[in-house]
Amino acid sequence: YARHVTDLIDRKILTIGMIKMCHNPAFLQNPKLAVFYPQIVECVVHIFEAGPLQSNEQKTAEFYLSKLEEQGAGNKFCGLSFAKSPSHDVTAQEQDPRKVLLQCLSGTLGGDANMKQQLSKQLSVAVRNSVNRYAQQFNVGFMLPTN
Repeated sequence: YARHVTDLIDRKILTIGMIKMCHNPAFLQNPKLAVFYPQIVECVVHIFEAGPLQSNEQKTAEFYLSKLEEQGAGNKFCGLSFAKSPSHDVTAQEQDPRKVLLQCLSGTLGGDANMKQQLSKQLSVAVRNSVNRYAQQFNVGFMLPTN
C-alpha cells in the first residue's frame, strides 16, 4: 500500500493521522478497533521505509540527463539549504512522524514489558528493528523486544 502513496506530504499526513488515531482512547478502549493496533503500526513503518517514488516526469528528466552526461555534460548537486512546508501541508507544525510514532507507542504501552512483548510478537522483524532504530535516532527511551 505504501508504494501507492507517491507524494511525500500525503505520506506524512497519512502516517500522522494513523498514529494519532492509534493513540486516541476511544480507539484503544474499543476491542473491535484495538485489534488493528499492530497492523497499523506495521503499515506506518512500511510507509516510512518505502522511500520516495519517481513520477514519469522525473524518470524522463533523468533519462535526458543521462544522455547529456554520455555526451560529456556534467551536473553538480549543491545541496538543499532550506525547505519550507507548502501552504497546504496541514502537518507543518508536527514533529518528525517517526518520533510521533515512538511517542504514541511509549504513551500507549508505557513501561509494560508484557504489552511490549505482545506487540513485538505481532510485528515483523524488520518493523521491530526499524522502531528500535528510530528510538536510537531520536534518543527516545523506548525499545521493543527483539525476540
